[in-house]
Amino acid sequence: MPFNFTLPTISHLFLPVHLSIPTHPSLPLAATNARTVLRSTLKAHKRLPPAQQASNLSGVLEALLDYITHLTALVNVGQANGIELSEPLTSQWRSTGSQKTSAASLEAELHFSLSALASTHANIARSTLHPLFTSPSKTDKDKTLSSASASFLAAAGIASYVATRDPQMAESLEAVKQLMWAEATLCFVRKDDPYPAVVAQERDQSDRDWMWKAQEIGKARALLDARLCLGAAEHAGRAGAGGGGVGGFATKLRAVARARACRFFGMDKEMEGMTGEGIGWLKAAGRELGIKEEKGMMKLRKEWGERKEDRKIERGDGWGLDGGRWEEARVLDMLGAKWTKMNDTMNTQLIPDPAPLVASMPSGRECCAVPAYSPPTLDEAALNRLQAPPNPSDRELRDDFSDSDEEVADAQIPGAFPGVGNQLSGGGAYY
Repeated sequence: MPFNFTLPTISHLFLPVHLSIPTHPSLPLAATNARTVLRSTLKAHKRLPPAQQASNLSGVLEALLDYITHLTALVNVGQANGIELSEPLTSQWRSTGSQKTSAASLEAELHFSLSALASTHANIARSTLHPLFTSPSKTDKDKTLSSASASFLAAAGIASYVATRDPQMAESLEAVKQLMWAEATLCFVRKDDPYPAVVAQERDQSDRDWMWKAQEIGKARALLDARLCLGAAEHAGRAGAGGGGVGGFATKLRAVARARACRFFGMDKEMEGMTGEGIGWLKAAGRELGIKEEKGMMKLRKEWGERKEDRKIERGDGWGLDGGRWEEARVLDMLGAKWTKMNDTMNTQLIPDPAPLVASMPSGRECCAVPAYSPPTLDEAALNRLQAPPNPSDRELRDDFSDSDEEVADAQIPGAFPGVGNQLSGGGAYY
């Protein structure tokens, strides 16, 4: 289950006040207008309820790409022909809560924009995967997972691009890259994994397939998928050791990936008729997840946690923050009950201790590579049009949200001296 990134909001910035380009005098104003549209789009996205934000991500992506295209052209043209600075450039980005970051150059502004683009791609992948957890029988599994994997790899490529060019953001974005790489790998594995669909089908109250046909369980490429899961766990472990606010989630995802690898090793042994060793691998998977033997209140607490996660998935708000732990625990319970019954009644075999099995696990494998990324820029025809000076009638676009939405910068407080309203109200720059 993918991580949910919080998209940033940005302050107002009028580029023609800070800089000019003699060869392309209209480019700063065009970039400013693209940034104004982005600012308005991000603010509108932030105000939407969490369940409705997924459907708005395409508009955010379009606004980001348009601004990044103009900003990349501004940086490239400035490096080639020179930029005349009239005032120091400073823009503010606010990510989560009240955390603010300043960009003091066009390159820093571009890097922050690309970081937001990576987060948007990751959230698009998250929204793409959501139907697999709510209505799997009505969803094209392979197409959905391929689309989500492409979005994860796009986010990883963008994060890698910025991490190699901005030392201040290198640690956090390297962690994001490793996390997205792990998510893309797990998407590839999920194509072969039949059991999460069974769990999701039990969650779907409108599903009626059980009335006339049984759930089809395909044969998994167990050993290959197990090593791919171990590779995803290695990437998640590197992400957990980094920054970027994804450390806690990456640690949970690493445990889920290792547990899934143990389950695949167990599936391979069960298909070979070694049910006892397969149960041992399931117990090893439970240890990776930190699952203890449920008795009394422990069992009730586990069932309550599963129902709570189900409600989050149905609402589309706050789901998947456990990295898929509850889902994997349900699969282990289902297989454990089935295999234990078979082992007790048909072919009684000894169940080995899980610790030696975990110690014998091989190294991970890769199924995909992070693609190289190059920021988009304006084509030659668009750049030629911007060589003309701006028309006197051309003005900066105004967004739909003024600074008065969250502050009273220009408001006059009754009883106060003129001009001190902003100070008394605690106002500042709006994001």
